[in-house]
Amino acid sequence: MLDIEQVVLEFILLTSMDKTESERWRPLCRAAAGDIARRVKEGMNLYANMKRLCEAAGALAYYRFQLIAASGEGGMKFKAGDVTVGGLTVSGIKLAAMVRDEALFAVRDLIDEGAFAFVPCGGETP
Repeated sequence: MLDIEQVVLEFILLTSMDKTESERWRPLCRAAAGDIARRVKEGMNLYANMKRLCEAAGALAYYRFQLIAASGEGGMKFKAGDVTVGGLTVSGIKLAAMVRDEALFAVRDLIDEGAFAFVPCGGETP
């Protein structure tokens, strides 16, 4: 399992939340950490690569947070210092997706990317 505290710290860094506010999102961080840990390639040393994997999990949690925030669930607001912004938009999701993708790209040597393809049967072309 990944270091949940480190994943939460990565999440805090990306969201600019304070530690108290981020506690509400600990289950989201825990789920992202589990998803990344399950994708670690067989034979990879989880502990030697903990920092990189936690960064990826934090970015995944951040992306999922943006999806929830944009859906309006729970009346989400984003706070950065003294500025609070409500109604996160699709552009926030796109930015979060870019952050997530970059973080997953950085650990591509450590994780199974879960790629699949639809292949026609019987030599037929789609």
